[in-house]
Amino acid sequence: MFNNDFYDIGEKIFSNWIKQEQLKVAELSIHGGSIDILKFNNSKISESRSELKLSLTIRGLKNRDYFQERVSGIEIPNHIQYKESSIKGITELPFQKKTVYRNVDSSSPDIEKTTPALMLHYIFDMIEYFQKNRDSISGEIYFKKGTLSPFENDTPPIFIINSLGNIAKYNSARVILHLYNNNYDFYHLITKKDDISRIDEEIEKLKIVNSLDLKTVEKGNYKMIFSHKAMGKIVYSLRNSFSSSHYFENSSIFSSKRYQKIASHLLNIYDTPFHPLLPASPFDEIGVPKIVLPLVENGYLSGLTFSYDESQRYKATESTHNRLFQNFSTPNHIYIKGNSDDFKNHLNSEESIIYIDDIEFPNWKNIDDSINILSRGDIFLIKNGKKLSKLTPVNIKTSFSSLFMSILSFGEERESLGSVVPETVFHSIEINPV
Repeated sequence: MFNNDFYDIGEKIFSNWIKQEQLKVAELSIHGGSIDILKFNNSKISESRSELKLSLTIRGLKNRDYFQERVSGIEIPNHIQYKESSIKGITELPFQKKTVYRNVDSSSPDIEKTTPALMLHYIFDMIEYFQKNRDSISGEIYFKKGTLSPFENDTPPIFIINSLGNIAKYNSARVILHLYNNNYDFYHLITKKDDISRIDEEIEKLKIVNSLDLKTVEKGNYKMIFSHKAMGKIVYSLRNSFSSSHYFENSSIFSSKRYQKIASHLLNIYDTPFHPLLPASPFDEIGVPKIVLPLVENGYLSGLTFSYDESQRYKATESTHNRLFQNFSTPNHIYIKGNSDDFKNHLNSEESIIYIDDIEFPNWKNIDDSINILSRGDIFLIKNGKKLSKLTPVNIKTSFSSLFMSILSFGEERESLGSVVPETVFHSIEINPV
């Protein structure tokens, strides 16, 4: 879909535009992409469509005022209606600082050739499994190229050119798979062929789960493992708390805790645009090249995200988290480092462990605020690495501090809700049966 024609058009538009407007400092970026969507309801196809959405974002300096505008399509009108900016009397843009633009290709050839119809073939066995158990399954398959998302309107650039002579291109292809019914929810991001094998793993998991007896756990403190899905929800709930605006306005759970110990020394959290398990995102929404930003290092809160406006407001040097339609910054992709050597030892021990597959989104007000987090989906009692029984829902009573200070080990890293997180072992967490 994104061949050199789009890039050639972008270069021509930019060249004509800066000459017409007599601009010395300017930048143009192309945003968007294509997306094929296949939906099915009660195991039958209900919708199939394709979309191509492109837009141009232009920004620059005119008469010492900063302007920025986004227009739909790949044609710019003869005259730009410059909107009044809150940034006045400046002589340079963020991209004029010493930065490095990167050409990024995060497309797997196997995924490039994949279509929603082919993905439907891959999940046929799962549909058949539910039908054999007198149940049905619904879902959506999104095949996405570029940075267009079915879940958001704001998209990073796929092409950038500016008056310094910098040019960068970004190519990406991925499949988003979401399957669900009243008692089941499976979300999976596919960026390479090996990711498809998780569909077969999910079928085997369903067979084991349906063969287990259901029991009620007694109130008490237990060693626990949170799944990738549960950890993904915790991380997602923390995104705004790493924003500099939220931090300095005391609406972050970490406010006043920067450079202090907030978790176990085992915890390292990064905001990264280039993790191999995620589609790369080399630029923020106005084209500033992104960096790997440590947020928590060895349990200490170290980093916050800053947009250009926030960096001026809070006197910071970094500004790599600019959003077009949001007045505060947030992390791009959060990554918790996993793959501890001793994870399997915990999993295979003779000690009973409660495995939490899913939870409600936690809503901590501060790191010491103890709340009840309701479990969702399946809960298992595990011993010697085997699932012995399913458990009825529970409330997990804990604060951020208590939970993350009790980390014992991390398992395999996987994508969950746009972050990369590991299964995580916690020591002695209080639970109550619902």
